[in-house]
Amino acid sequence: MDFNFRKIFADTVSSVLRPQTYFTTLPSDSDFSEPTFKVFLYGVVVAAIHFMLKMLHIAPPVMASADQADPLTALLALPALYVLILFLGAVLVMILSALAGGKRAFPPAVHVTAGLMALQPLSTLANIAYVNVVAGALANQAFSLFWIWMFYHAMLRGLGCRRGGVLVLCGIIALLSSVGCIRLIMKAVG
Repeated sequence: MDFNFRKIFADTVSSVLRPQTYFTTLPSDSDFSEPTFKVFLYGVVVAAIHFMLKMLHIAPPVMASADQADPLTALLALPALYVLILFLGAVLVMILSALAGGKRAFPPAVHVTAGLMALQPLSTLANIAYVNVVAGALANQAFSLFWIWMFYHAMLRGLGCRRGGVLVLCGIIALLSSVGCIRLIMKAVG
């Protein structure tokens, strides 16, 4: 198995910066080795960022419970968890795609999910903003809205969903994300 790290890096940058073109070029084959390896690498990067944040004593609310784990456990467990999330997320993406009139096949859903997970290392790095809970919540909301933009292009271009269905899904996800952000800010302020 030969992995081209330059291609993986280029795909990651393309999926984040140009999702409207990236998701049109996804393979629809059943070879899961490349997306699995990409997501495993994202998990390693996220574990390293989590370790760095822990050393700087910056623990956002979602990571607070994970502070009990030693860094080696996190470094081994997070990549494996990300691979599991890849396949569970692909099932969810496949269901959402079917609801929005798109492809109902598992392999394209795996590739789309891996492309969407490319944002996770940057989102985790943004947890530095959690020095202040309000700033952290707003940074998290900004990444959520950016992810929704990626999701829109992934569903529309990568899975061939109907635009109206995708807009409804994006609206629901944005609403849920906004409610969570507002609750976190209200809890911190009040």
